[in-house]
Amino acid sequence: MQLKCLAIGCTLLLECNVPLTAEEREIQPAKPAVLLRIEGKLKVALKNACPEATFTWKGTALTVEHKTQQFMVHNIDKDGRIAKDALQESGPSHAGFQLTLFVDRGARQAAVPQDVREAYWNSHMNKHYFDEKKEGYVWVVLLYGVKTDRQLLEQIKNTIKTTAEAKE
Repeated sequence: MQLKCLAIGCTLLLECNVPLTAEEREIQPAKPAVLLRIEGKLKVALKNACPEATFTWKGTALTVEHKTQQFMVHNIDKDGRIAKDALQESGPSHAGFQLTLFVDRGARQAAVPQDVREAYWNSHMNKHYFDEKKEGYVWVVLLYGVKTDRQLLEQIKNTIKTTAEAKE
């Protein structure tokens, strides 16, 4: 075991280069039950329309992608200033979508539902409460291209809404 100490002002940082055990590498946060239910329903709903759609988990967030590609995007801040340097970002092609779902609690700044036209795609944001006290909700970010099938998008939105709001 190698310990390296770095003193920065009043803060002491310790860095430990001990490799993780197999058990430690396996420890991951639990996937929210409501998102597991939504994942199952979306797999059924999308089976015929886009069987090549991919479902991936990043921590406790579920991402579903269909016909995505990489874009070079210049971010725009709240004052309207455009960043000089472009960043590579994944997004939907003209006929694809990228859906991200995660569970959250507390207030968010965005008024929802909200649809916004962005440079390369459209974005839809919404939230669906899944508990009676309306404390926890599924946050929905659906990016889609200009030629993405509108019936497919409505099917995705309705599947998320009905599954999230269903009583267990």
